[in-house]
Amino acid sequence: MRKVAAHYVYCGDGQPVKFGIVSLDDNTVVSVSPSAENLVEAAQTEFYPGVLIPAIVNAAAATGSGVWFPKDDHEVGSVLTIEKEQPLLAVITPEALAHLSAEALASIYENMIALAIGHASSNHPTLLLRMMVQLAEKLPDVPFHEIVKMATTNGAAALQQKQRGTIAAGYQPGIYHISGFCFARKTIDQHSTIEVIAS
Repeated sequence: MRKVAAHYVYCGDGQPVKFGIVSLDDNTVVSVSPSAENLVEAAQTEFYPGVLIPAIVNAAAATGSGVWFPKDDHEVGSVLTIEKEQPLLAVITPEALAHLSAEALASIYENMIALAIGHASSNHPTLLLRMMVQLAEKLPDVPFHEIVKMATTNGAAALQQKQRGTIAAGYQPGIYHISGFCFARKTIDQHSTIEVIAS
């Protein structure tokens, strides 16, 4: 049994667990629990300063009638004003992040369309983290646990990866450690870095 802990564990499906401890058995999550004390540097517990999140799920390969890859503000305006069934999921690519304004991204989010991130040419955690940073910068009023959901749970749902995207008992999400987390604002920025601690 392996135990990993951090200042916060963002499970991908809601508010973080402060001083959370994730118990793993062969990379399968057994449990997630808060620490009994503020310092979790207990015997046989690996403590990672910063936050833990599920492995980022690259949704670039998502398909289906409810999946939308928005390209620019004009397209967002058109899709959101057409009186027909709205997409269920918007996959944001690096190109879209470069061309979409903060207002367009906020409009997608406010219309209850789930966002996920997709990078067609790379699954590298650092590149995917940079996309999370850009989303956090463009959506400063969106809580960080929602940014985590966009990068993990939503992508897993889009790809129908039932064991990924969420740190919960029975799942095999992979776990990433983000250091350089801004605790005052509870978010990430350009100084944040990422490492894989369970795959």
